[in-house]
Amino acid sequence: MVQQLLLGIRSYFTAFQLLSKYRLWNYLIISGIISLAIGGLIVGASYITAPSISNFMINAYPFDWGRSIIEKIGVYVVGITMVTFGFFIYKYLILIILSPLMGPLSETLEKRITGTKVGDSGVMFFFKSLFRGIRISLRNLTRELLLIILVSIAGLIIPPVAVVSTAVIFCIQAFYVGFGNMDYFLERRTTVKGSIHFVRQNKPYALGNGIAFLGLLAIPVLGLFVAPALGTIAATYSILTSEHIVE
Repeated sequence: MVQQLLLGIRSYFTAFQLLSKYRLWNYLIISGIISLAIGGLIVGASYITAPSISNFMINAYPFDWGRSIIEKIGVYVVGITMVTFGFFIYKYLILIILSPLMGPLSETLEKRITGTKVGDSGVMFFFKSLFRGIRISLRNLTRELLLIILVSIAGLIIPPVAVVSTAVIFCIQAFYVGFGNMDYFLERRTTVKGSIHFVRQNKPYALGNGIAFLGLLAIPVLGLFVAPALGTIAATYSILTSEHIVE
C-alpha cells in the first residue's frame, strides 16, 4: 500500500521527464491556459463579490457587540471562504472541461511508451469523453462533499476527531482528484462502473496522485498551469508500471 502511494507521488517527477521526452508540450500549454483561466475567474469572482456578501452579513448582524470586528475581518473571511470553495469546485471543472483533451494525452503517452494504441478517437470520442467526465465528476463531487461534511461534523462533536479532521479532509479531496486523473486512462478500457471498481482496488495510487496534484495547486500560478497535464501523465504512468493494469 505504501509503495503504491509513493509511486503515485513519485510519478509526478517522472511526468516531467516524459513530458519532454515525448514532446507533449502542446497538451501542457493548452490545458495550462484553460486551467489558469478557470482559476482566474474563481479568484476574480471571489474578489468582486466578497465585499457585497460581507456587507450583507454585517447589515444582518443584530447585535452591537463584536460588530466592529466583523466589519474589519468580514470581507477577508468571506473572500477566503469563497476562494476555498471555488477551488473545491475548480477540481471538478478541470476534470470535466479538460476531459476531451486529457484523454488523448493519456492515450498518446501510452502509445509512446508501449507502442500500441488502445481506444477510439475522433468526434464521437470527444463527446463520449466529455459526458463520461461529467458523470464521474458529479458522482465524485457528491460523495466527496458528503464525506467532508460528515468528517467536519464528527470533528465538532468528538474532540479527538477534530485533531485529524483537516488531514482526513485533505486525503478525501486528494483521493477523488486522483480518481479523476486515473479515469483518463481507464476510460479506454472499461465502463464507469469498472473504473470505480479499479480505483477502489487501488486506492493508494489515486491518493498519491491526488496528494501531489493538490501540492502543485499550492504553488501560485505555475501550479495551476502544470497540474492538469502532469496529473494525467503521472496517473497514466503509475498504472502502466503497476501490476494491476486493466485489460
